[in-house]
Amino acid sequence: MIQNFKDFVASGARFSLSVDEWTSVRNRRYFNLCLHGKDGEVFNLGLIYIPGKCGAGEARKIVDDALIRFKLDFEKNIVATTSDGPNVMKKFGRESPSEMILCMNHAIHLGVVDTFFKKKEASTTFMVSSCDDSDNEDEFIENSTDDETDYQTNYQPIDEIKRVLDETRFLVAEAIIDVLLKKIQSTTTNNDLGKRFFETLKVRLEERRPQRVVCLLKYLHTGHHTSQSQNTDFFTSNISKTSLIGFAEELYCRLFENIPSIRTPDVEIMDTEPSTSCSDVNNEPDKSFVNQMEQAIKNIQENVPEIQKTTTRATLKKEFQLFEATGKRTESLELLYTALNTIKPTSVENERVFSLSGGIITKIRNRLSDKAVDALIFLKAYFIKLAKKSN
Repeated sequence: MIQNFKDFVASGARFSLSVDEWTSVRNRRYFNLCLHGKDGEVFNLGLIYIPGKCGAGEARKIVDDALIRFKLDFEKNIVATTSDGPNVMKKFGRESPSEMILCMNHAIHLGVVDTFFKKKEASTTFMVSSCDDSDNEDEFIENSTDDETDYQTNYQPIDEIKRVLDETRFLVAEAIIDVLLKKIQSTTTNNDLGKRFFETLKVRLEERRPQRVVCLLKYLHTGHHTSQSQNTDFFTSNISKTSLIGFAEELYCRLFENIPSIRTPDVEIMDTEPSTSCSDVNNEPDKSFVNQMEQAIKNIQENVPEIQKTTTRATLKKEFQLFEATGKRTESLELLYTALNTIKPTSVENERVFSLSGGIITKIRNRLSDKAVDALIFLKAYFIKLAKKSN
């Protein structure tokens, strides 16, 4: 696997992480990392024992050590990290070099409890402290791991809707986000509860959508930038194109600083196709503007010097313009697009690993050493992956 990772990185591929914590029947806590590559490939990196407190600093050390074990660099090889969203992981995300993605599945659940549950009065002080994103997050991590835990222990169902709670949970679990929001929105005309549910769910989902990441990925997929929400999109964006280029530059320099980039042709990109007179001057009346751009890129690529070029905001801006004009991503934009596609919106893979772990660590077999647990979980996932490939 180490050699595979080395080959992937050398080819320009990058990875994203999903992480989560699990407690065994023996009440021992473990940290799992899953590595996500291109084309949806997943690599389980094992189950790491947590010896004591696991604040943001300790979580960072666990991740760093696990990646070093597989000869990977957190800053240069990891695009983003997905987690279920406890406060300690929010702090971890702010202090880590990668982008932070919070699990969308948990957002749906939090939207439900925001609407259908009410907070117990006795827990007001605790909730204020546990929802605070201050530097004291590590102090209460042993008592409160995330928003979902707070709702489970400190909230109770609203009396008048308790009888339909099970049905609502089933609806939320089965629906995808877009269909769910449309369905709820269609029932909000004369329904106060529906309106409240729609708004709280939208807020919970939007806070877990990193605007820069989502907008850049959409742009690299479509070639269009807009600060307005689309008819099929319930989430607005305030990211300007200049900010988007700045983020692309920041991401590219972090992930691909050692990869030679193709120099963008030093030409002005026009908003409209050239007139017939321009084609006559060039004696190429049968070539469209798109074909001319493709030929210009090809000429530059064939004559680019062997020395490494630096991709800056200016060159990325030109590459954005070329992409809009031709519909084809340049080498730098293709690298970014492939890297962003490794990001996962949920921490589902970690939950699958925990299901495997529950089958290995049982009430009867609960004295396995932490090193043995890590090795067994790693090998189990590895051989399952190998079997799927051979089939």
